[in-house]
Order: sequence, then structure tokens, then C-alpha cells
Amino acid sequence: MTPNRVNAETCRDLPQGLPSPKKRGIGPLQRNATACHGLPVAEERKTTRSGRRGSRTVLFLPNEAPPGEPVCLELVNEAMTVADGELVIPFGDHVWDSKRRIKQRINRQSAERIVAFFNSASQRLARLFLGMPIYVGHPDVPGFESGASDKRRYGRIVGMRVLPNGIGLEPKWNDLGEKNCRELYWAYWSPVLLAEEDKYVMEDGWKVYEPFGTKSVGLTNFPRMAVAPIALPNADQKGENMNLLEKLIALFGDKNITTEDQLLAKVTALIEGVKKLLAPAEPSDAVQELSNAWNANAAKLKALEAKTLELSNGWNADKEKIQSLEDQVRTERGARADLLLANALNEGRITEADRANWKTALLAEWDAKVIELANAKPLIKTKSALPADLAGRSGAAVDRQTKIIELVNERMKEKSEDYTTAFIAVQSDAKNAALFGKQ
Repeated sequence: MTPNRVNAETCRDLPQGLPSPKKRGIGPLQRNATACHGLPVAEERKTTRSGRRGSRTVLFLPNEAPPGEPVCLELVNEAMTVADGELVIPFGDHVWDSKRRIKQRINRQSAERIVAFFNSASQRLARLFLGMPIYVGHPDVPGFESGASDKRRYGRIVGMRVLPNGIGLEPKWNDLGEKNCRELYWAYWSPVLLAEEDKYVMEDGWKVYEPFGTKSVGLTNFPRMAVAPIALPNADQKGENMNLLEKLIALFGDKNITTEDQLLAKVTALIEGVKKLLAPAEPSDAVQELSNAWNANAAKLKALEAKTLELSNGWNADKEKIQSLEDQVRTERGARADLLLANALNEGRITEADRANWKTALLAEWDAKVIELANAKPLIKTKSALPADLAGRSGAAVDRQTKIIELVNERMKEKSEDYTTAFIAVQSDAKNAALFGKQ
């Protein structure tokens, strides 16, 4: 049969959402389309793999019955297992136009072609990866626009798969679609199937087409196919009419499980996984090695902490000893400073007014100030006004002090010691006990 050629002057615009013209194989439908010979068709350009260009006429098969034609409201086969809320195109020969004697055949072969067409890269790109649109009626099909005044989208088809006895379409409803599912203004649905207009077989006077793709879905109350009413996914409502097998499949939520064998394999894998989780785990060699190393390091750390505490206690004890010695040195130095200043005052080398300043200077810079005080020249002349015997006693004390200073100076010069060290050595010498009044 020769493909119908479309007259562009009598055609209407076709909505976007068809394959990209750059893809080979299935090419883009022309934006000019019409209902030729009463059938909604559109011319499609295509490029073969050999690079030759050609065209074909695509026939649109919307499955909504016009007024006056019989409506198919039979329920889907009860044995069909589908996901909750899934729309199913059942296998079989479905009458599309009884007057023109046209049928559409949905079998596994055509189902695989339709699913592959839906999932093709060109179709996904043409839909901008948003899914196939869901309308009320078929505003996107030539010849059906007048009966579809509402051109809003009620949702989209986001997934499609081949079932054991049909094609499953996964809808994703928007707010309009969810409201319709609850209120059922439009209780049924009509898929728009695509077939090549000149590719059919004649059987008993009927033209039988095998569709190769889908274009959109239309909500309707007059379906041509035996489809189930639309519904929102609701596991609780659906569970009331499901047998045990269907309930288990729904519990897993895996759309690829459609048979008892697949379900049994899934349950077996799940049980084995639970057994592994519950089995007591034995530590591996690597884990045991790490545990031993951890314990050894913990023992070393404890020993280091004990040693640190010991050193800290020893440091505190030594610090106390040093503090005690420093206190003794300050006390001893203060007493010696008083002795030296008393002698210098007696000899007139300092005055009573300078005594406090000299003591402060001696305690701050002992070695230098001791030498400076010893070399100081008398500032005033002093005479003893005391009785002869008292003066003699005072003179003896001065002689002892002078002797002590001489011995300390000699030792400082001989041993290169500071004043404090030399004084302690002279004081500790038993030969000098009389000078310090120890006899």
C-alpha cells in the first residue's frame, strides 16, 4: 500500500515531543499533520544507516471511543500482577475502528518495541527527560483536538516495562491528576499508540497493525481497550484484594518480581543476608594483631605515666630544698650585711643615714658592694669616749671582725670564690671558731 502524502496547506500543527531529526532510524514527525482518509497520520522523515533519506507515514491510534461506538469496560485479567497504581495495556487484538475494520495487536514482540521506543535516547531527549504527557482526551492527535478543550497536563508516564501479559506504564500524577484519581471525573485512560500506516497484515478482512511506540496518554470515560480504572498508589486499599503472593511482591516493592520463582529467589537471598548479619563474627588476624598492639601500647603508656609522676614528685621535692637553701642564704647574707655595716659605721666609712641604702645595695649586688664597702675611705673621725676596759672590749670585737674580713678576702683571692662561699668556708674552719664566738 502506498503511504498517504500529507498536504501541508490543509494540516494542523502537531505538538512538540517527538524524536530529534538528528537521530537515525526513527526520524521526526513533520509539524504539519492531518486526518487523511479519516485516519490521524503524519509524515515522518528518516535516514537509514546507509545514509539514504526517505519518509514514512505514521498512524496515530488513540484508544478513546468516539460517541456512538461501543465502549470496552471489561476488567483486566485477575491473574495479572502489577505494581500499585500502574496502568496496564493488556496483550491481545484490540479493535480500533470497527467500520474500517482496523485492529491493533499488542503481543510480546510489539510490547518490547514499544518499551524500547519509550526508553530510547532520542525519545527521552525529545521529552526533555520529563516523561510522556498525560492529558484529558487527545489534544495532541490530529482530528481529536476539537473534543479536547483542556490542554493541561495531568501528569506524566515516567516508566514502562513488559509484563507477562501486558505493558505496564508507571504514572506520576500532578495535583490535577491526583484530584482526578480521587474524584474520578475521568475514570479510565487511553494510550496513543504509533504504527506505520503502510505496515499491516490482513486477517479475515481486518487490517492488523503492530504498534512500535507510544505518544501520550489521555484520560477518558470511553476506553477502546479493556483497561482497569485509574487509581492513586495505595497499598492499604490494594491489599484488601491481593492474595499472599501479590502482598509479598508489593512488600518488596520490586517491579521486576512477577513470578513465584523470582519471589522465592528474593526471599532466599534476604534470609541468607540476615543469617550473615546475625552470625557471631570472629576477629580476623589483622584485627587481632591490632588489638594486641593496642594493649601493648596501653601498658607502655601506663608505665610512662607512672614515671612522669615519679619525676614530678622528685622535682617538687628538689624545688622545696632549693627554696629552703635560698632562704638560708638570704638570712645568712642579711646577718653578714649587718655585721659589715656595723664595722664600717664604727670606722666612719659610712654614716647612719646611709646604712639602709648600703644594706639594700649589698643584698642586691653582694660581691661588688662588699669590695666597694671595704675600700671606702672614712668619712668622719671617731674616738672612743668609753671607759678603758669597755673600749678595749669594743676594740677586740672590731679586731675579730677585721680578722674575719681579712680571712674571707684572702680565700676569695686564693680560691677565686665569691664572698658568700668564702665566708661559709672561713666560718666552717675549726681554726676560726674563736673568731665566731664558738668556744
